[in-house]
Amino acid sequence: MSEQLAGVKVLVTRPSHQANRLVGLIESHGGTALRFPTLEIEAHEDHDAVAAAIGDIADYDIAIFISFNAVNHGAQYLPVEGRRPLLAAIGPSTARALKDSGFTTDIKATRGFTSEALLREPQLQDVAGKKIIIFRGSGGRALLGRELEQRGATVTYAEVYRRDRPEVLDPAIESALADGSIDIVTATSAETLVNLYELAGEPTVTGLLDTQLVTTSERVVKKAAALGFNNEALLATGPDDQALVDAIMEWRATNEAPAPGAGATMTEPLKQDSAESTGADGDAVVELVEEVEEETVTVDAAPDTVVAAAPTARRGGGTLGLLAMLLSLAALAAAGYVWWEQQQNLNASAQSQSETTGVLTSTQQNIASLDGRIDEGLNRVSGLDAARNRIESNMDELRRSIEMLSSRVQAAEQSIDDVRGVSATARTNWVRAEAEYFMQVANSRLQLARDPDAALAAMLAADDRLKALGDPTLYRVRQEIAGEIAALKAVPRPDVEGIALTLNGLAARVEELPLNNAAPGSYESTAPAAAEEQKPLDRAISTLSGVFTSMVSVKRTDEAATPLLSRDEEFFLKRNLELQLQSARLALLDGDTAIYTESLRTARNWLQTHFKEDSSAVLGAIDTLAELEAQEIAPAMPDVSGSLRLLRVAVPAAETSTVPPGQDAPAESGAVLPADGAPAEAAQTEPADAAPPAAEQTGETA
Repeated sequence: MSEQLAGVKVLVTRPSHQANRLVGLIESHGGTALRFPTLEIEAHEDHDAVAAAIGDIADYDIAIFISFNAVNHGAQYLPVEGRRPLLAAIGPSTARALKDSGFTTDIKATRGFTSEALLREPQLQDVAGKKIIIFRGSGGRALLGRELEQRGATVTYAEVYRRDRPEVLDPAIESALADGSIDIVTATSAETLVNLYELAGEPTVTGLLDTQLVTTSERVVKKAAALGFNNEALLATGPDDQALVDAIMEWRATNEAPAPGAGATMTEPLKQDSAESTGADGDAVVELVEEVEEETVTVDAAPDTVVAAAPTARRGGGTLGLLAMLLSLAALAAAGYVWWEQQQNLNASAQSQSETTGVLTSTQQNIASLDGRIDEGLNRVSGLDAARNRIESNMDELRRSIEMLSSRVQAAEQSIDDVRGVSATARTNWVRAEAEYFMQVANSRLQLARDPDAALAAMLAADDRLKALGDPTLYRVRQEIAGEIAALKAVPRPDVEGIALTLNGLAARVEELPLNNAAPGSYESTAPAAAEEQKPLDRAISTLSGVFTSMVSVKRTDEAATPLLSRDEEFFLKRNLELQLQSARLALLDGDTAIYTESLRTARNWLQTHFKEDSSAVLGAIDTLAELEAQEIAPAMPDVSGSLRLLRVAVPAAETSTVPPGQDAPAESGAVLPADGAPAEAAQTEPADAAPPAAEQTGETA
């Protein structure tokens, strides 16, 4: 075990899981290592969100890992087998972590271990059109991604871990920094150094700025200068732990105390006074101490010369001795004046330097704050660049869509031009064929389905087609159509739905209508209520007497006795009435006036014969049936075949079948009427909605 670092206290600020090797190396050389991680590395808590942000890793061309931690938490997203992107490591530690995870590093910096060094590699020069993913922690530097985007790459960030700063500084570390017992502070990233600086308060921060900083990053050296460290930070020759320890041992070798001697003894008080008076950085203090030291040697040499000459003067007489004493006093006064003036100059210089140092410290703090703002601004610019790239991608897709739509519009215009090239005769024949088709439909719906509304719609469509032609030879046809349209509008429309609902309502209330000679439902005692003081036997006799009296009524009559109806007779009488009402409803829906009228008349007679006419419900049902019987459910339909005959006369026979090339003639669901207006194929044109639904028929007549 080496003792090169004996008596040296080193503060290690690395995360806990990365500090063991550095601590072991320091202690193996006799040093004391104090642990205080100013940054803790934690895996991203939402694994699914990270995976969703990454997407399919096989879609990327290059995957860049910016640290050991990025590999530690991001290698799980790489496929062990199959296609994967090229892997890039920012330094040897990161490359070694990839190797330990079972992957080969394809790209790594050959000189340096920073983002700038990695960007100098040939594989990252021509990246236009490539997709690159950067595995990093939350809030990392944006330099690498921004530069790659400027080179034309599409960059995605996979923030697989986060960096957490402790809430407070450890009390033991705070005390050691305040009393100046810590010699070295190691910081391998600017964030660890800034976190330590922000956690330290007065007087801890003063002790921190007086310590020697050792780092592996040039950015940390610049950040330390911006924060106001009094000693220039030492930059290790490599990024590993051994390089840090070598730098610490080199510092120890160059800062060992000199051997005791007269010169050292004389210099020490002056150095201490100068340091206390100036309060400036170390370099300025050294310069002032060296100047005072030279003056001190000069002053001490003058008395020695005078003292050596004194005995000779005394031997020459008192005058020479007095003269030598006066010269010595004059030299001493001159030396004292020179020393006093030098001290005044030193004090003025120290005060000026103190003020300059204060201004410099304030400026450095402002620079550090501005540096943080610049980093934040760069991150925002990176986000804006990514958003701009997405917008540009969307704009490209919109341009392609517009071009596609433009080509479709051109094709449609060409088709329209082709259609316009069809001859006017073919178009006229086609429109006439459509008009004839609508007239045939009107005749079919009116004669076979008795549907004046459908016939009216068809005749209006036919008139619209003929109107579009503007042919004077068709004026008579349109005149005939106008008369037929007026006749169709004049056809009365019975409220078939309302009548059907009324009949259904009557059928539903049949059970409530009272029958003649219906047997009573129950017998009740008509005896007066017995008094409370009546005996139980008397109450029983009174109750039996009342029941018997209500059952037997004795009166004199000359009329023949009418027997009471049985339960079966009552049931069938009411069911027959319901059957007549349902028969009338079906005849209504079928448009059969004879059956409709006969069913209503039979139902009304049935009510008058078998039901009590003194009941308001029975009288209301009889009146309703009489009103329904008086309504016309199948009005006479007009003849609308005249216009069709005129159209066929107006159009030559050779043109009636003309159809534009490449198109089929319109299909006719109904029959094509001959010139006399009679239907030719009645069986094929019966509409599905002319008869009531099958389920309704079977359900209500069962």
